[in-house]
Parts: sequence; C-alpha cells; structure tokens
Amino acid sequence: MVAGPPADDFMNALARGEGVGVSDAFALHFGKKIGDDLTLSTPSGTRTFRILGTFADWAGKTGTVHIDRALYREYWRESLVDGIDVDLVEPSRWEEVSREIRAHFGPRYDLQVMTSKEFKDEIKSQVIAGFEVSRATEVIVLLISALGIVNTLLAAILDRTREIGILRAIGATRRQIEGAVLAEAGLLGLIGAVIGLALGLANAYPFVRVSMLRLAGWHLDFHVDILALFGAAVSAIVIAMAAGLYPARKAGRLNILDAIEYE
Repeated sequence: MVAGPPADDFMNALARGEGVGVSDAFALHFGKKIGDDLTLSTPSGTRTFRILGTFADWAGKTGTVHIDRALYREYWRESLVDGIDVDLVEPSRWEEVSREIRAHFGPRYDLQVMTSKEFKDEIKSQVIAGFEVSRATEVIVLLISALGIVNTLLAAILDRTREIGILRAIGATRRQIEGAVLAEAGLLGLIGAVIGLALGLANAYPFVRVSMLRLAGWHLDFHVDILALFGAAVSAIVIAMAAGLYPARKAGRLNILDAIEYE
C-alpha cells in the first residue's frame, strides 16, 4: 500500500465489495484521492465505487484499478482471467513451483510465467537502462573537471612561483613542494565531491519520486547508498590528485634562482 488503511484491512474491505483500489499512477493521472468516487462504465451500466486506498503498480503509465472479482463478474459479466498471482507457503520453492506451472499449464493455456524475482529484475534493468544515458555525460564532466584542476593549479603555481622559490631556498625539498600541490588538488577534489553529492541528491530525489511517477507511472522509494556516495567521493579525490600530478612535478622542478627572481 502507498496510502490508505493497513494492507489487511484494505483487502478485507475490497473483498466485501465496499469499494476499489487504484494505483498511485492512476490517482495521479486522473486526479483522484482516497475517499473519492470513481465512476466506471460497465456492460450493466454506469457504476460508482469509492476509492479505498492507493498502491504501487508497475503495469502502466495510466495506472490500474483493483476490484473484487465477485463485483467484476456481476457488473462486467466476464469470467475470463488474464493474470494470476500465486503466493507460496514455502517461498524457497519458487523455482520448483514455477517449473511445475510451466510444465502442466503453460502449453495448454499459453501461459507466461514470471516469478516475483524475475519481475523485479526486469523492472530493475529498465530503471538501470534509464540511467545509462547519463554515463557518457559523467565521463565528459570528469574530463572537463580534470582539465579545470590542471589549469587552476598551473595558474596558482605561476602566481606563487616566487614563494615556491623561497621555500626551496630555505630547505623545502622537491617532494614537499609536489606534496603540497597534490594536497591542494585533493582538497579541490574533496570540495567538488561534497558540492556534487549535495546537488546530485537534491536533483535525484524529485527525479525518483516525481519524474519517474509522471513519466513511467512507477512509484519508487528513494534510498541513499552510503557506499556508493563514499566511492564517488574517493573517486573524485583520486581523479583530482591524478590531474594534479603534472602541475606538482612542474612546481617541484622550478629552478630556485629563476623562481626567486620571478615577478
């Protein structure tokens, strides 16, 4: 259930014929909410039902309506079935049960059998495919960011050439100068990672919770993968430090006398 009474109460009220349930995509598409009347055309004439609750459903963008089968047969005068959900007492036997259903009923009724896991994997693959488009953009952004760090550090080295020469003259080693530049690059990467993750989360939430519902009719929960965020932050710092290698070596190899005389 997305909204409404507890699942058991909702199913019991549905079985008593007190109303219908609609998917969240249906409620959004047609501007309905819990407690509203829903008027449907049936072979027996127009019938009005009360909306008892909303639920998540991935059947389609326009959504679905759930009604008790007894009411459906009464008003629509239809007994055919095009889908059956099977709940197992022993969920661990899903492979065996799925295989038996395919063997005994598949050829006779031309059944398409899909387990809950297979259905979820299909939905997951479609969601992942939707994000694949952004991969090329991510690579381009990383390359541009790396070039930006190189240019920023080279400009900083030019501005501080004399200071670097003085540090070398009073005993700073090339490794220490290079380490300072790399530390600056890492700090730039860390700052960029923090800002990027904050903006990314701010943009991802409405995309997952609102855009996916409006575009595909899917109600998705928003979860934050802490490990993924940590990996992204580490990657940003590593890429920044890799981009800082050339400026760091350039700074470490400055001629001391030329650097001190630099204006």
